[in-house]
Amino acid sequence: MNGASPSGLLIATHDLCWQHDPGPGHPERPQRLTAVRHGIELSGVGDGVTWVDAPEAPMAAVEAVHQAQMLARLAEIDRQGGGELDADT
Repeated sequence: MNGASPSGLLIATHDLCWQHDPGPGHPERPQRLTAVRHGIELSGVGDGVTWVDAPEAPMAAVEAVHQAQMLARLAEIDRQGGGELDADT
């Protein structure tokens, strides 16, 4: 990173995260992100937080943390138009 780096807490997110809705009761939903943002504002530490747009991860980074078998399964689910990977995903 060139120049001065941000101090405090760096939060990487993306506008698409607010569109991801896996259904009622699932913890990873837009309302959770809104609540986190609101909590930061209410806490008074908002000035110490830097929000950045999360870039798309290159496939090499994804492959570094996920097994090839899992990625192949996800690709197949995607080819079929989507669906559930397991009860939580």
